[in-house]
Formats: sequence, C-alpha cells, structure tokens
Amino acid sequence: MKNSVEIKEIDRNIINIIKEITPLCGNLYLVGGALRDILNGVKPDDYDILTDYPTDSIIEKIKRNHKVKIARIENRINPLIRLDIDNGNILDLSTLQGQLSDNLSTRDFTVNSLAISINKLIKYDKTEIIDLFGGIEHAQHRILFPTTELSLKADPLRILRAFRIKLYKDYIFPETLSLDMKKHRKLIANVKGERLWMELKKILNHPDSYPVFSEIVNGKFLDDILVGVEKMRNFEHNKAPAKTLLEHSLYTYRRLEEFLNRDAKRLLGNIDYFNIPILKLSAFLHDIGKLYTKRYINEKEFHFYNHEIIGAKIAKDIVKEKLSFSNINAKYVEILVANHMRPHLFTKIGKLSDHAIYRFVRDSEGHPEDVITLSIADALSTNSKIDKLLYVASQVNDYIEKNSKNKIEALLNGKEIMELLSISPSKVIGEIKEQLIKEQINGFITSKEEAKHFVLKKFGNLHNELE
Repeated sequence: MKNSVEIKEIDRNIINIIKEITPLCGNLYLVGGALRDILNGVKPDDYDILTDYPTDSIIEKIKRNHKVKIARIENRINPLIRLDIDNGNILDLSTLQGQLSDNLSTRDFTVNSLAISINKLIKYDKTEIIDLFGGIEHAQHRILFPTTELSLKADPLRILRAFRIKLYKDYIFPETLSLDMKKHRKLIANVKGERLWMELKKILNHPDSYPVFSEIVNGKFLDDILVGVEKMRNFEHNKAPAKTLLEHSLYTYRRLEEFLNRDAKRLLGNIDYFNIPILKLSAFLHDIGKLYTKRYINEKEFHFYNHEIIGAKIAKDIVKEKLSFSNINAKYVEILVANHMRPHLFTKIGKLSDHAIYRFVRDSEGHPEDVITLSIADALSTNSKIDKLLYVASQVNDYIEKNSKNKIEALLNGKEIMELLSISPSKVIGEIKEQLIKEQINGFITSKEEAKHFVLKKFGNLHNELE
C-alpha cells in the first residue's frame, strides 16, 4: 500500500512556488484532497497548504515574482485564502491552529485528512504521508468515511460534498455514511445559500451529473432548499413516461444533459450557453408552477393555465432566497421558465413572422437558444419528436444572423413622437415605438415619413385621450 509521496508527483509549477516560500516559513504541510488525488492517480486541481507562519507574509513573498488573485473564504470550519497564481496554479493557504492533529480531525472525510511535511519533501524529494484516521486505505479502495462522528453535523454542506466526490472521484458510500447523511439532511437548510450553490454548481457542471443529482433529489436532500420538490413527489402528472411531476422534472433534466452532450452542437450549432449549471437547474424547476395552476376541465381532463408565468416567479424566488443567486442569474432562471412554452406554441404555427421572432428574442433577453434548448429537453422527456422545435430554432437563428449587425430601432425617437402627437412623456411612448418596430420588421415602414404617417393615423387622437 502506497504510504509516501515523491516530489515528482506534485505539479512542477506548484513545487517551484513552494520552494520560493519554504526558506521564509516555519512548518508547511500539504493537506487534503490533493493527497487523495495523488493516491488515486489523479492530477490535483488545487493544493491546500497549512502553515504556522503568517499567511499575509507568504502572500507578499509570492506576489514579488507572480501575478496573484486572492479570495478569502471564511464561512467554513477551516477558513482559507485561495491564491490563483499566474492564472491557474491554485494554492489554498490556511493557518495552523494548535497541533496538526487538531486541524486534521476537523476535516470532512478521512481521505481529505491526510498530510505531508512540505519541508521534508523539499529536503529529501520524498516523505511519508501522515495518516491519523485510515485515509490511505480508504483512498485506495475509494470509500468515503467521515473523519469523526461529528463531521457532517459540524458542517452539513459536507453531505453535498460527499455526492460531489462520489461523482467526480468515483467513490462509494458505506452504509454508515449513507445513514448519517440521511440523519442530518434537514441541517442542509441551515447552510448559507452561496455555499450551497457553490457546491451544487460543481455537481451540476459535471457532464454526466444526472445519476448523482437524481440520487440527491430522491434522497430528499434538497426538499428544504428547492421548495416545492416534496409536493412534486406525489403530484399527478401522467405525461408518459412520468407519472408524477417530480419524475417529469427529473426526466427533463436527464434529457437536457443528454442533448447537451450528444446532439446540441450537431443540431443547433455552436451555442454559447449563458450558464449550463443554471440551465440544468432551470430544467428541473421548469414546471414547478403546475403545483399551483392545475384546473380540471371535466372529471378526467385538466390543464395548467399560465403555469410557466407562475413558475417563473416561484423559481426566481427560490434561487434568490435559498441559493443567494445574483440578480442576473436569478433573472436568467426566470427568463428560461417563463418562456419555455413559447417554442412549443411556435411549432403549431410553422412559418414564423419576423415580429413573432423579434418578440421572442426580446423576451428571452439575449438567451433564445437557451430557452429553445430547454423546450427541446421538455419535449424529449415525454418521448416527443423535436423536428418542429428544430425548425423553430433554425428560424430564430436565421433572424438573429440577419439582424445581428444592425439592432432594430424605431425610426422615430421618443422626443419626435411627443412633438408629433403633442403629448407629454408617458409609458405609451414605448408602446408606440414597439408598434413602429413591428411595422418596420414586417417591411411596412421603411422611412421616417412613413413612420410619421403611421403614428398620426393610428395615434392621432391620443392627445385628447390623455387630457
């Protein structure tokens, strides 16, 4: 069993940086996930350094020879300073409090509670791994055990982190961990939203996250975060193959991920999606409004009138309140959910007018491809054909290409409209400009004179109506 680390197993850039600071510092230790990854034959993404020397002095030393971006992460049991050195070399610096054993015992899992002396590694090119909790053996077998019985209760976010390690590192859960995770799952609601999303985002960002995400959802680990999920479990949906709204939501998530992995580029071209983890989350939440809009037409038939509008507000509130989304990211969720039915409706029309596409692009606020992709996943989740949706996508793409060079503006500005109609500033000015743009898109107005004639003919009496 491997129980030591050689200097050649550490990234060369990281070693060179460490060599610069070692003479300055006292004791330096490499701890955590990097050692786990080395034991598993995986290149670490970052390196956790534990030191009894003032971290600010170490940072100043590194800054003399390197470009350094600094982020202080304090809302965790072991606060750290994350350094991005020369764009891509990630060092996480933590201050050693008390004995090394005290620090290691506060870490989440045994495989992350390993350490080596960097001082010895630099001096001898090889050093033994300090293992107080059996982490070496657990890493060899890729089994995840909490460092102590209090690990999950001390920081419930570690429950989601366990799922992330399972997903990315191919670890398994022993029965004792699974039971412990279920026992403490309600505590996840006490974790700050930004920390929750940071962990959840990493899971959703994996190209094959569905098996683990569905395990999280079905295990009720997000019931107190994604409010409404509990009701979705028993909410009749009967849209084959799903029998419940939760099943349909998970199918949509799964189909979205499969479409992104296999078909999106081939069928839709190169799309620069705004945020794939949030797109996936929106796919899961896209029909949450159905919980509140189910209306029976007769004893057997029902509909969900305006479920996308109601659902958009609910989804936006959830991600802002529970996951601390920024206004921009929360708006993206709202746009996706509110508009996901539009492409479905377009399939019943066939050839779309430029004005219909213009309004869709406008309401999508720069994300029409994202909305269409969600609609495609929604269709695929019920085993429906997507040919007509792809035709909608091609029409939207053609329209965007045609108009990308010249943004369509009304031929008359607000001041000109007010002077022409002798009216004061009001929201009706914007409505008139929208009407003008519609006529311009459809080719009925091509000059200022034609625009003036249209406005006078259609809105000439507006002055009297507003008095």
